[in-house]
Amino acid sequence: MALRLLALLSALLIGGVAIAQQGQNSFEISCAQAPKDAVRTVPPSLATLGRVICSRLGHVLVAKQPVWWLVEQNLHRVITATDPMTTKPTDYVGHSAYFTAITDLPMDEARHRRVTQAFRALIPARENALPDQAAGYRLVSNDGRVTELFVLRTGVKGSDVYNLWGMTCTRLTCAFNKETMDGVPFQIVHLTKK
Repeated sequence: MALRLLALLSALLIGGVAIAQQGQNSFEISCAQAPKDAVRTVPPSLATLGRVICSRLGHVLVAKQPVWWLVEQNLHRVITATDPMTTKPTDYVGHSAYFTAITDLPMDEARHRRVTQAFRALIPARENALPDQAAGYRLVSNDGRVTELFVLRTGVKGSDVYNLWGMTCTRLTCAFNKETMDGVPFQIVHLTKK
């Protein structure tokens, strides 16, 4: 299963890069035929980091350039409206899988603690570089599947230097599951040309 998911993620690598030509063989497809209840906008607080595109594998939340979402081995992280365990990279899903809601998720103390603990268990944290801020988003697919996306900021106390991390959870525990990418942190990198 892990190899199938990695193959899916590899196929989705181009999701973060705009494709000049749309056609039968491209990953990105026109959104003109998207269902009326498909949500293709993100909350303003997420708009600088991500965007929704229509793709052969359904609607997908991807990084918005010049931002990149990187997981291990420099694979680009995307969040699909389809179930990654049942969709093969060669499947054509199109507009049959889409988001019906993408909303801010209130970060109460319990949720913040749960996400921070899951993050700390996976990323070796230095005492002075723990997550100090977090934002949450709730993504609902047309099949009713709910994914929570969290953006965490880690910084060095007394410094203006910080890193952004993302993590998705589909279970209450945010347990690490490489096959479903549940609880797998990814780094959010802002690249600019010099």
